[in-house]
This record gives sequence, C-alpha cells and structure tokens, in this order.
Amino acid sequence: MFADESLFRLQRHDGSIPVCRHRDERLLKICIMHRHTGAVPSIMFWDGIGYLCCILLVRIASTLNIQRYISEVLAPASSRTFSACHQPHSKWVKHENTCHAMFENSVCIQAICSNIQELYACCPDLSQIEKVWSMLA
Repeated sequence: MFADESLFRLQRHDGSIPVCRHRDERLLKICIMHRHTGAVPSIMFWDGIGYLCCILLVRIASTLNIQRYISEVLAPASSRTFSACHQPHSKWVKHENTCHAMFENSVCIQAICSNIQELYACCPDLSQIEKVWSMLA
C-alpha cells in the first residue's frame, strides 16, 4: 500500500482489515493466509511505510491489475470522500510535491481513469498505480 491511501480512510465495510503493527513486527495472525496446494496464483502483499502506524489492508481475491485496482480499491474509497464534500469548487491538495498537486472536486473519477495512459508523459518515474494516486490526490 502507498502512503497516499491513508488520505481516503478505507473503512471495514470495504473488505479491508485493520492491522496495527510496531517496528520489527513481521507476522500477524490476522494476515496469515494458508497456501493452497493446487494450481492457484500467488499472493502479493504491499506493505505500508511507517514507524508506528495502523495500516488498512484490502484483500483482492485474484490477480490485481490497474483496472481492478481502480474499480475495487480506489473508486469505492474516493467516491465516499468526494461525496462527503458538498462544495463544487473545493480543491484537494496533495501533501507531497508531485506533478499533479491539485484535484478539483467537480472532475469525474471515471474521466481520470479513462485517461490514465496520458500520465506517462507527465510522470515517467511512477508506476501505473502511483500515477492513479497522483491524479486523484
């Protein structure tokens, strides 16, 4: 998970698992998933960055690609965030100094997701998922 995801405050009804861990703590029973012996895809875990923090994990059952990340993780969290703000011209300012620093609340999330390929010219050093965060934050 990326540090920017904390801005969206994923809730438990999203299927996320709240995990609080301390420094040098590598294994929590809530995160253990038993490995299947049959032909199944492997499990990828993205770790949060922090000294002492509470990280929300979202379990996605099959292969994660950019479209599934947008539809199953970003869209539910960001739609609640944007619907909570009733001013049509409010601005969302990103904490880090990256290429897309502001986002107007009146812009539709679907328009951003459909234009994801245009981000390569602006942010050549970011991965595809980080580019989506750059557009939404």
